[in-house]
Amino acid sequence: MKEGRGVCAVGVARESVSRKGWISLNPEQGVWAVECSEIRSWLFLLKVPHRIRGPHRIRGPRRIRVYLDYEQGQVAFFDAGTGDPIFTFPPASFAGERIHPLFSAVLKVQLTLCS
Repeated sequence: MKEGRGVCAVGVARESVSRKGWISLNPEQGVWAVECSEIRSWLFLLKVPHRIRGPHRIRGPRRIRVYLDYEQGQVAFFDAGTGDPIFTFPPASFAGERIHPLFSAVLKVQLTLCS
């Protein structure tokens, strides 16, 4: 994510999730994601499940790695620069559906996919 004042969401979603319009970022709706914004070299995680309070800040490369283990039902997020864990969702059932990457950007946000 390049520096700016926009907001983005990254994660994964079930194939049945609508790809148009507003979507709810929660597992009950088939979305496992975090919402973030960057201001002056800090990445703020604005919206994560209720188990984390306040914005989580990541200093450094401003990259998030999304980890998916379909068989184990695990979705986790890591600081891609340090490998430090950010958040892991409780085990989920994907109900046999395909899972796809989810990226959403609002305002002046530039997302770059890295391998």
